[in-house]
Amino acid sequence: MRSEFRDWLEANGDPILQTTRLRQGPNVAVGVKGYLLPRGESISRLAWIPARVNAFAGAGMGAGWYEFHQTGDFVDEEEEIIFTADFISSGSSFYPYLTGGLEFSVTPRTSIVGEARYMWADQEMQRDFAQFDPIDLSGLRLTAGLAVRF
Repeated sequence: MRSEFRDWLEANGDPILQTTRLRQGPNVAVGVKGYLLPRGESISRLAWIPARVNAFAGAGMGAGWYEFHQTGDFVDEEEEIIFTADFISSGSSFYPYLTGGLEFSVTPRTSIVGEARYMWADQEMQRDFAQFDPIDLSGLRLTAGLAVRF
């Protein structure tokens, strides 16, 4: 994401520009989920027909990595100077999450899965941002995938 600081200008009159990048992942999570509807119909002891559509909800704990990177021109308001810099903070965080989703059976052994997951996470800033407030890594994640039943 590009941004600019408009309270000060470069010597040529242009705004002071920065580029900000936040990368997250990989994440690892462990949780439980429960189905909100019957999962299918048993037609014998060894035969089962899955429901066409099913909803689930769950919760768990996870751990993830982040990197926050800002590069560009910045203002030192005490010295009243403009300087070029490259700042980085990275680390990992533990987080709780809640999830919900739908499974759509395509065949008796495969289904398409859509999931919404909200996680709560923050982490103390590191390295170049050590004196700043913690970074808020919370948010909604949407995923889609293919599930295979064995």
